[in-house]
This record gives sequence, structure tokens and C-alpha cells, in this order.
Amino acid sequence: MNQDGPSLRPEKNGSSDDGAWLETYADTITLLMAFFVMMFSMSTLDAGKFQILKEAISSEISKRPPAGKGPNKDSSFLPVVDVLQNVQAPTKVPAEERESASESAAKDLEAQPVIAELAESGQLQVEYSPDGLKMEFASKALFPSGNADVMESMEEVLEEVGRVLSEGRFSKIDIEGHTDDVPIKTARFPSNWELSASRATAVGRALLSLHPIDPQTLRPSGFGDTRPAIALDGEEAASMDISEVRARNRRVVIYAQY
Repeated sequence: MNQDGPSLRPEKNGSSDDGAWLETYADTITLLMAFFVMMFSMSTLDAGKFQILKEAISSEISKRPPAGKGPNKDSSFLPVVDVLQNVQAPTKVPAEERESASESAAKDLEAQPVIAELAESGQLQVEYSPDGLKMEFASKALFPSGNADVMESMEEVLEEVGRVLSEGRFSKIDIEGHTDDVPIKTARFPSNWELSASRATAVGRALLSLHPIDPQTLRPSGFGDTRPAIALDGEEAASMDISEVRARNRRVVIYAQY
């Protein structure tokens, strides 16, 4: 071996400047991380609106034809929805006018034949208060079992609901999905959380597609079986058949508030 050739081993006492760039690089990365953490902490994420946006974008990217075009009358009628549509925010209803406005909206809704028919069958309840409107749908009225695609037969009903909501100057419209206690585990719905959230989101998309409702007012959310209308261990459930209790707990509730 040539002892006079250049050594391949690093010098122990080499220049201290060789790794100086690493300090600058590390400082830059640290500052960038701190910046993005700060930006994330200042932001807010509305899960319901994010789900609406996600489904709309996914549908557009995949170029799926809108459901409801086939022979199945219970298929969904929902088109792709532009959730960022330019809709003017509603003006607020004065406090002294809210109760009369709620009553008027409820009577207007109940006067529609399709709404009256659904209410008479026990699949829809409409209530009003000075705070706004409450509309509670039985899940079987809106969706096939274990599914979150709004049935095409419900388009006329949601058309009337959307009209009242768009004319009512409501500042918040909460859409809650609820299921019974029977577990579900499918590729699309690993649990009742996903099923209830998807159903609430589907109703929100339907309302947006039918009327110019401000999307900023919509807040879909899913609660699974955590907020039953009738508790399984309660006194009311004790006098009822279990299937009836579960049917009452499967529902979608719309709270429209001033």
C-alpha cells in the first residue's frame, strides 16, 4: 500500500466550518414548522362542511353520473353540489319577530300536501319556538336501510323544506344524524358514526342543491347511537317493543335557528 498517497480518513481536527450549513438548514426547518403550527392553531375545521366539500370534489374528479338516473326509484337524486356558491348571507330577524316568524314558517311547511302526508304517517314532526324551527325525520323516510343516499321519492319533500329554510333568514341550520344501537360494519360505513354523519351530510347537500341556502349556515353532524330519542333502559322504552324504540332512534333532525 502506498503510504505517501492522500489519506481517505477524515481529519480529526478539520475546519469547524464544514458543518455550518447544517445549523442554518435546521434553523430554517424549525422556523417553518413553527409557522405552520401557528397557522394550524389559528384555523378552525368544520367537519360537516369539510365532508360536503370532500364529496363534491370527489364526485367531480371521478365524473360519476348523478345517482337517481337508473330504474331504482329509491336511488339518490343528489347532483354534484357547488358548496362554495356565492349566496348572500341572510339578514337577521329582530328578536321580537322571531316567534311569529317561526310559527308562520311552520304553518307554511305543514300546509304543503307532501309534508302533511309525511307528518300524518308519523315520519316527520315539525315544531317551532322563538328560537326557530325543528324538523325531525324518521330515517326510513329518507334512506334505505343501512344506506346514506337520499331516496329520489323525497325530492319534493326536501324541496319544500329547502324553500322554507332559504326564506326564513336562519343564521344556523344544524343537521343531526342519529342511528339505533345495532352495529354496522361495511366498507363504506365502518360504524354508526360514519353512517349518521353521511346521512346528515347527504341531507345538507340535498338542501343546497335545491335552494340557494347560504352554505355557511349549514352544520351537518353525526352522533351515531349516543343521543337516542328513547333510552333503551328508560321507562318509556319498557312499555314499547324494541324494534319500535330503535325505529324512533333512527332519525335526522334539522334545527333552524335565528
